Amino acid sequence: MLYNFAIVIIIIGISSYIYNLKNKHYYDEENCSTFRFASVIITEIAWKLCLLGLFVCLIFASFYR
Repeated sequence: MLYNFAIVIIIIGISSYIYNLKNKHYYDEENCSTFRFASVIITEIAWKLCLLGLFVCLIFASFYR
């Protein structure tokens, strides 16, 4: 259950990172509207959750060998 949740978090983190790279407003401070600022914050949180999910996957992989 937690393993599947970690995989979903990784997919969400990678997809939001790619979405922000495609739209070219990842760290745009000149035109920093509320939506773009929230998008950067959401991407940072998703990216950290992605790394946390990857860490959980590694822990589960080492336990279930």
